[in-house]
Amino acid sequence: MACREIPGVGPVDVAWVRELLGSAFLTAIVTRGKDILTVAHLGRHVPAEFQTALIVSGRECDIAGCHHRGYLERDHVRDHAQGGPTAFWNLGWLCYWHHRLKSAGWQLGERDPVTRKRTIREPPGRAT
Repeated sequence: MACREIPGVGPVDVAWVRELLGSAFLTAIVTRGKDILTVAHLGRHVPAEFQTALIVSGRECDIAGCHHRGYLERDHVRDHAQGGPTAFWNLGWLCYWHHRLKSAGWQLGERDPVTRKRTIREPPGRAT
């Protein structure tokens, strides 16, 4: 039995906690009065509604000058590991190559308001 200590509770069985949690997730809903402004799922899972919105918004790599439409990967613009939510505004498409560059530290610029494309630049201090 693998146990972990929870401060103020004591030792708990890890397998038992995982069984209790199951497929739990957290959702944040931002409202103004009764109007829902946005919904963000605070996990990596991309709900069907967001996936549909991504597909309808145009399935092409988000990087300016790149027009790849095949083998695209969903991307959290602000990385999930850095606190970026799974929200439509924080998701986009990157081709395999641009996704690898971003994962290696390259940085995305802001979306162009007209084309919705982004620039990608080398990390600061990187020698070329």
